[in-house]
Amino acid sequence: MLDTHGICVRGENGQPLDWLFGYKVPKLGKATTGYEWAIYTNEDEANPDPRAGAVKMATHHLDDLNFGALVETLAVQLFGLDVAPTVGYVVWNDEHTDASGQHDDGALGHTKGVIGFDTKSDTAFYLLHSWPKFPDPTATAMPTPDYGQTFMALAVDMDTAGAMAEVMRHHHEPQITYSRLPDTLAADHPLRLLVESPVRHNDPASTCIECYTLGGMKFLFFGKNREWNGDMWCGLVEPRLGVDLRVETWIRGPIAPVMSPDGHFRTFDVKSINLAPLGIPYSWPETADHAKWGISVDAKWIVVADINRQTSQAKRGGGCVAFQSPRLGLALAQTDVITAAAGMTHHEAKAVLKGTHPVKC
Repeated sequence: MLDTHGICVRGENGQPLDWLFGYKVPKLGKATTGYEWAIYTNEDEANPDPRAGAVKMATHHLDDLNFGALVETLAVQLFGLDVAPTVGYVVWNDEHTDASGQHDDGALGHTKGVIGFDTKSDTAFYLLHSWPKFPDPTATAMPTPDYGQTFMALAVDMDTAGAMAEVMRHHHEPQITYSRLPDTLAADHPLRLLVESPVRHNDPASTCIECYTLGGMKFLFFGKNREWNGDMWCGLVEPRLGVDLRVETWIRGPIAPVMSPDGHFRTFDVKSINLAPLGIPYSWPETADHAKWGISVDAKWIVVADINRQTSQAKRGGGCVAFQSPRLGLALAQTDVITAAAGMTHHEAKAVLKGTHPVKC
């Protein structure tokens, strides 16, 4: 059950949420700034009105440093000057912020996110996203607006946060960019070990654990390490869920196999996004999208990830969250296009496909 006085996912007006999905729109010439984003939360899921829209545009843009769901979740709860001494956080990203002056370790996981927590209230949240160099607790501006990005935030208790931290430590192998570990966090807690005692495996390993949000939503948490050396989507997620997937990720260079290793499931690479069916007047090709998400062909499973479907990332750790949301699933099923966007000439469509799949694999 959500603790309104603890750490959790927060909505646009600071209200406590069980979970939130967000999709940042890329910069599209003069049509967008690149900081607009669409959101969907457990509040929308609970709306009994069948006429209610599913995904909607957020009131506050992501470059508004004073208001909005991410500001309320991160800046207010974790990075403010008056946070309680029992509150802490772990931030990871495969790209360090410019302010940090640190160099990236390309051998570590291709993974981005935040765990915020409070040992006193036994509450936490997990935020998975695809935005390079985000978040920066000292930032006075947001990172690049150029590409589409995805966000998935889940309210959990400390035990669940610890279980997820163990998966990250042993499989995702994240590059920690910022952390605050209060004295009230036990010396052997997985969140502390994630920061202070990283694990570097020499053997291939992957895993999937079953978790629940504070509000009772079930989700699956996947992880694979660098030695596993395969495509997470078709090699790990599809066999576990037992479904074919349509996947939208950043693809540059050779793509991963289309068939799962057992030959039972297929991955369909999304080539463009069109939000018009949801009443949102934006569309863009995969080349303008840095998001990492997938949906089962039957729209029952939604997967939000931090690793792409390209062969160069087989040697990187990473993971994803898989969950079921009927209304969001049906909405997202209307937005992804497997072929090049409608309205393109033959040569334009061929150029888009060649630009993202230049080498047969």
